[in-house]
Amino acid sequence: MTITEKQFIALLQLALHPSASIPSVLNTGDIDWDAIFRIAQEQAVSGVAFAGVMHWRQSGIGQRHIKRFSSRLFTPWYGLACMLRQDNERLTELCRKICGIFGQAGFRACILKGQGNAALYRTGTDGTGTDTELIRTSGDIDVWVMPEGVSSIAESRRQVTGYIRGVCPRASQALQHIDFPVVRDVVIEVHYVPAMDNNPIRDRRLKHFFEEHASDCFGNVERDGFAVPTKSVNGLFQLHHIKRHFINEGIGMRHAMDYYFLLRSMTDAERGETWRLVCEFGCDRFASALMWVISMLNASASDAEAGFLLCRPDERTGRHLLDEMMRGGNFGRHDVRRKDINDISFLARWRKNVALSMTRFRYFPADVFWSYVFRLRVGLWRRTGIEI
Repeated sequence: MTITEKQFIALLQLALHPSASIPSVLNTGDIDWDAIFRIAQEQAVSGVAFAGVMHWRQSGIGQRHIKRFSSRLFTPWYGLACMLRQDNERLTELCRKICGIFGQAGFRACILKGQGNAALYRTGTDGTGTDTELIRTSGDIDVWVMPEGVSSIAESRRQVTGYIRGVCPRASQALQHIDFPVVRDVVIEVHYVPAMDNNPIRDRRLKHFFEEHASDCFGNVERDGFAVPTKSVNGLFQLHHIKRHFINEGIGMRHAMDYYFLLRSMTDAERGETWRLVCEFGCDRFASALMWVISMLNASASDAEAGFLLCRPDERTGRHLLDEMMRGGNFGRHDVRRKDINDISFLARWRKNVALSMTRFRYFPADVFWSYVFRLRVGLWRRTGIEI
């Protein structure tokens, strides 16, 4: 990593552990704040990084170097943080309304990721006992929906699709979800199933797993007034989701931050059950890499706070994961290797995807192989409506 990337990571560490001492890499006036701000935006963690900036400014080190932190930059960063907070409040209320709409129509609804994660962005480590809430960068709304009294995902898909088509006849549909365009500037994806696996055999097992745990998840209403998956189901689902995005396109620091707070919110028993599920569904190697990245975010923690990881971190694979995250940004959108990938021919796009996949193949060969099988499955479904 470059020195600027190390300083960016240090700011995140400071945001998560404000009572810790200022990391030595920030004890300098030679900080390119414009570059750090750009990285924070690319990684979709501007709000969390801003909390780190505020703790740095209030420290003795920050006071010595405050002139280096341009007011020209501080004002827009502060404004962005305020806007992100307002977006989160709005989307949280919208999640409640969406779940209410589906409830009135005879469906059960459960919010995936997004605002369910935003409610976990809290830290009480500032020495005052105060439950400080950090600002998560919001995105789409993903909601898992099943009809009352239905436990089959296949039957659920048929009924959910019929309902959405009745409200929004032109809604775009994918193998895993269908859009619900009822709010102009917010993408709402209605999922028939929370996650799909690239391996068709494991995919069937995963669907059966979600069918078995659906009632627990739909009944797990949290403080924001809508249901979210139970902790162990969420632990498997989100890790699986992060892994697939990494294999197929890329992930950013927001994904690691989401999982960090999810793990911190679990009990030891919930983490133990999550690890059992992670191993059962073949995500253990990726989990060990992600744990190394999360351990980097937690580097400023005391020994007493460091025992919440799922498993022993794998530094070798974790460094590769972190390098790819810093290179590509959120969902790989800032990876120069993917530049203009949607504006080129099919063959050229295929070559680029293969080249990018090869960077992951060394560490996750089976996942890369099955990702191409899944693309063939999706292509077959789009042309024939047949799902295999």
